[in-house]
Amino acid sequence: MINPYTFPIKGDISRADAVVLYQESFKRSDQGRTILEFGPGASTIFLAAGGNSVHSLEHDSKWLDRIRKNIDLYKKKGIGLNVFAQSIDFEKGMKEADRQIKLSFQSFNPGIIYIDCLRSMRELVLDRSLEWAPAGTLIMYHDCFSPQHQETFGRMIPKYSNKIESVHFHYRGSNILKIEVGHTYGYQNWQQTENRNHRIDWFNDKTGLE
Repeated sequence: MINPYTFPIKGDISRADAVVLYQESFKRSDQGRTILEFGPGASTIFLAAGGNSVHSLEHDSKWLDRIRKNIDLYKKKGIGLNVFAQSIDFEKGMKEADRQIKLSFQSFNPGIIYIDCLRSMRELVLDRSLEWAPAGTLIMYHDCFSPQHQETFGRMIPKYSNKIESVHFHYRGSNILKIEVGHTYGYQNWQQTENRNHRIDWFNDKTGLE
């Protein structure tokens, strides 16, 4: 059993990050949907400890080997973590990276997406995550304190505002941007859908209330 409040952290996440990752994973552990993680590390442990299976994608083969060894060590200590770490090639250009990202979505239908990969790839990953994620999907973007990353999600959030249900910056004091994906809505003229003219109704109102 991993307690996110006390379990030793070896990596680039804070205690607040660890707690958020664990709790958000735990809350969705009964849905049977995979967590898709771009950029494994200490985050992988806390995401998996919440009870979900984690499919991690990493471009650095040496780092990937280290992650796999750490997972094996935890298993030997009796800490069972359902993690599958796989390489993704971000070095063959955006087109190939785009293909591999799309394949991952099609294969795993993730309920949670965690983004902590190369800065140069984050905009593409976030863009595709918001484009393909169905309603109910949770997207967590690490390093939201960074001005460079703020520029990235600052471009993506307005682009997909018609399907974003909520956005939480520095969620619960962490370095994580939390995005909850909702249903896609097209533009609606509320005066037409509600069959009334707001301006005329307001002038004819005798109660003095808007």
